[in-house]
Amino acid sequence: MTPVKILDKTVRLLSVFCAAHPEWSLTELSATVSMPKSTVHRILRVLRQHDYLSQDAGTGRFRLGFAALDLGFRAQAGLDVRRAAAPVLQRLAATSGETVLLIMPTETRTAAICVDRAETRAGLQLILEIGRHVPLHAGASSKVLLAYMTEREIEQVIVRGLERVGPRTITNPLALRRDLAAIRRRGYAWSVEETNEDVAGIAVPLLDRNGSIAAGVSIVGPRTRFTPQRVPALLALIRDGAAEIARQSGLTTLPDTAANGRVAVKRRAPRAGAHTSGR
Repeated sequence: MTPVKILDKTVRLLSVFCAAHPEWSLTELSATVSMPKSTVHRILRVLRQHDYLSQDAGTGRFRLGFAALDLGFRAQAGLDVRRAAAPVLQRLAATSGETVLLIMPTETRTAAICVDRAETRAGLQLILEIGRHVPLHAGASSKVLLAYMTEREIEQVIVRGLERVGPRTITNPLALRRDLAAIRRRGYAWSVEETNEDVAGIAVPLLDRNGSIAAGVSIVGPRTRFTPQRVPALLALIRDGAAEIARQSGLTTLPDTAANGRVAVKRRAPRAGAHTSGR
């Protein structure tokens, strides 16, 4: 049996568990999905090992486990965040005249995914489509997620390799760790030309009820418009927007850690410096 066929059978088994029929016996499952008991038993054993199913010790019947429940909560959270964020992103884009992104970690937490965006005619016309996966180590939008992941998750990203995405992508592990630490200290990510030439970005995190990173909100645009005089206003704008999204979706934001709203905007340097932070 091929892996795809096994996966298909597994999904078919899980799909029969519902509010109307939350518990099933091995015999009932086998008959409902038209699979041999031996096949169903093997799949059930694996699902139990990963807590996607639990088995009653007395009756032997199966029901959805905590892992399935957690997966459902995460799916619902993603929908809630996007629904809450949509009007806020539109307003931020209209106010700033730039492109605004809502980025979340993928299920495996090895990449970032753009779940929504808003832009104006004057804004930067990005090729970043909704649903596209992007590296976690490049650009403010992604790095604001990586900075608040666990040390183990950060190490997994580094071990997989820091591919150069743009002119100023950070490809040195030590330099990346320093940059992530700086993001955590100040509470926002800032980058220039890390994913696209002449593009800058600033991003703030959204955390879940457990303090884990859930999403990031970012404003991106042409580097020439992200001046030292303008960036503090953009940071204040995006922080206010993130706070509103958090209130509407049950997430939380970080306290304002930038003294007097000042943002350290680096002047453009020669591109030979491979470890310079950028978008």
